[in-house]
Amino acid sequence: MEKIEVGYMDCLKETFTTMGRSGLLLVSVSQQEKPNVMTIGWGTVGIVWAKPMFIVLVRPSRFTYGLIEETGDFTVNVPPVEISEKVSFCGTVSGREHDKFVEQKLTTIPAKKANRKQRAKFLGKGKLFNK
Repeated sequence: MEKIEVGYMDCLKETFTTMGRSGLLLVSVSQQEKPNVMTIGWGTVGIVWAKPMFIVLVRPSRFTYGLIEETGDFTVNVPPVEISEKVSFCGTVSGREHDKFVEQKLTTIPAKKANRKQRAKFLGKGKLFNK
């Protein structure tokens, strides 16, 4: 899959539509390069210090939270409507007990701006601000 650079404003409508319909995918990865994906149906978009931000909240009890704390890395992805059932699955089971990528036949491809392999069509590299 060839990647192209797009401005975040160019994909906001599709992002909001998908987030409201079936959800977006937040992908994190362990230090051992094992990916995990969770569904998010909410988020806040805005400008902070002249930079675009997509803010997501992940509960400390979630498996994903630990991975983000471990690596400081995640991406927010806009999945195509054709995989809505996979998106739903990723929001109902935990990565502690399930390898969602294997079970749902999802693949990772290197993201241009994230440090680790992430699931693509992503909005941008995540950054932690609570540290």
